[in-house]
Amino acid sequence: MQMMTQALSAALLHFVWEGAIVGVVLGIALFVLRHRSANARYTVSCAALIVLAALPIITTAVLYSQALSIDTRGIATIVGGSRATGDVLVAEAPVRIGSEPPQIAWLAQVQMWALPLWSSGVLLLSVRLLFGGAYVFVLGRRGAPAEASLLATVVRLAARMGIDRAVRVLISTRIDVPSAVGWLRPVILLPPATAMGLTQQQLEAVLAHELAHIRRHDYVVNIL
Repeated sequence: MQMMTQALSAALLHFVWEGAIVGVVLGIALFVLRHRSANARYTVSCAALIVLAALPIITTAVLYSQALSIDTRGIATIVGGSRATGDVLVAEAPVRIGSEPPQIAWLAQVQMWALPLWSSGVLLLSVRLLFGGAYVFVLGRRGAPAEASLLATVVRLAARMGIDRAVRVLISTRIDVPSAVGWLRPVILLPPATAMGLTQQQLEAVLAHELAHIRRHDYVVNIL
């Protein structure tokens, strides 16, 4: 268990430069794809997020495997280089002389605190996510149903965009900008000013934008 903890702590430190490299590569890719479709840039960005999520897992597995291999070889060396005295096996372990260099000691201190700090961050952000989910649930329950003409516009746009799920539209005084929430039962939330202060063409553009979020499953992607 200690080796796994050390491997995870070291992987978190390695993730600093690993994540920086992924960020640079993504920046270059987005620059190259700047004239391509938004879907191409979106796909590349999602791929970068998947790589970022996988890197710590892969790095932890590699470091743990290396530590396990070194530990196994160390035991074999001790047993192989020991002398037997009766029924007692005496290990001729090397004597440690001096102390660790300052830079190694400093790195060890950082590594020791990496996992607790990371775990605290995960806990805090998980609580934030739960509160956000609860707030979204309330928004989806307390909004007022939109007018029939607005619903008809959403149904028409959804059909044109290939969305086969039912999409509810609610007018909510709790939000300031149009939003799309939910995954299995998506809801478009509109502030009252949006429905009243826009022309038909502008309103359709806003609704199409929110429907695009639903079509790409952005809500669940953001959670993941």
